[in-house]
Amino acid sequence: MKRKAKIILSTAGILFVLVFVMTCSGAYIPGIDVALYFPFAWIWFIARVVPQLHYRWDMIGSALIYALLFVAGSHLFLNWVCREVRPTTSGERANQGSAWKWRWTLSGFAIVVLMFASGIALTGIVHQVTWMSRSGEPLYRKWSAPYRIASRVKCASNLRQIGLALLMYADAEKGNFPDDLGTLLITEDLSPELFVCPMSDDTRAEAPTTQAVAAELGKTGHCSYLYFGKGRKNDMPSTEPLLVDLPPNHDGDGINVCFGDGHVEWLAEPAAGEFLLKHGFERIENSAPYAQK
Repeated sequence: MKRKAKIILSTAGILFVLVFVMTCSGAYIPGIDVALYFPFAWIWFIARVVPQLHYRWDMIGSALIYALLFVAGSHLFLNWVCREVRPTTSGERANQGSAWKWRWTLSGFAIVVLMFASGIALTGIVHQVTWMSRSGEPLYRKWSAPYRIASRVKCASNLRQIGLALLMYADAEKGNFPDDLGTLLITEDLSPELFVCPMSDDTRAEAPTTQAVAAELGKTGHCSYLYFGKGRKNDMPSTEPLLVDLPPNHDGDGINVCFGDGHVEWLAEPAAGEFLLKHGFERIENSAPYAQK
């Protein structure tokens, strides 16, 4: 038995490390994050939620006092009922001691508490299932935490390469940036895959010629980034955006921004939202989180 247990634990450990390394490298295995998170997700949940809790010690103390009074009163009442219904003589009743055991009272109280907690849990489950079934958001997202971080880095790398290509294009065109990213794709040696954020629903533009790929790039679903360089030169301030990806690309965690000098920064929420509002976006309710004005 010990040998089998060691083999099982060793195999599980090897698989966990393998999956972790593959996920961090960006190789997604469908459903594996669910298999890993299902038994362990409550640990991360407790670690994240407990520090945010605010304890009302006066209410906790009151609840404990009421619970003690309830248990003591219930025990005395049940002990009295048990004595009254038991067919004994007065002499036997005086010598028999407690007719109702404390462990019975405590067990009954524990059952009442568990039933109360179960009722609250069932109400929460019904509420959440109803809410999820009516929600417009997908019930399951495949992006595990390590994959999200790896995809964020890959997205920043995409923007950095596109930004460098834009600066090279501007150097060859008297400082002028191209009117669109399709023009950049035609003139520079870039893969259409660079224009797709790994966490977005967009797909790589496919066509038989480079010009056709550039035309596809201008259509919805083949470019994850917004371009701000049209009509501008490469002397734009380093605080002005050249390329931006939107919060939906990263499930609202934030955005990657390529600035005018080619450097890329990650802006987490709420700084990302403030940045977008500052640069010509507005917040749209019941739609995409932000849209250009």
